[in-house]
Amino acid sequence: MSESLVLSSLFIGIIVLIGFIGATIGIARGFVATVAILLGAELALWWGDELGDRASDLVRISEDTGRFLGTVVVLLATVLALGVVGSVVLAWGTPTRWGAFLGAALGAANGALLIAMA
Repeated sequence: MSESLVLSSLFIGIIVLIGFIGATIGIARGFVATVAILLGAELALWWGDELGDRASDLVRISEDTGRFLGTVVVLLATVLALGVVGSVVLAWGTPTRWGAFLGAALGAANGALLIAMA
């Protein structure tokens, strides 16, 4: 399997996943997820390369791809831990139809932001 196919699939999966989560939690909670993405980008600067180097040695992929995947793992873990779980704790109720639509749009933008930060 080529690395570009894996990375393209990962990009699409991130945008769809974060878009679905945004539609589920609504626009207000989506802002919490956006802050988590920005925090995750900072954490990825600290830990992404080291995790990626270990992954590239383990799976025998190029160092750049390993570092990219390590960064994505740190970003996604931070978003899921702080953004989604943190926003679920906030008691803002069920999002309206517009809130869900705008949350999905913000979620898709957050997915693109994750890719850009990586």
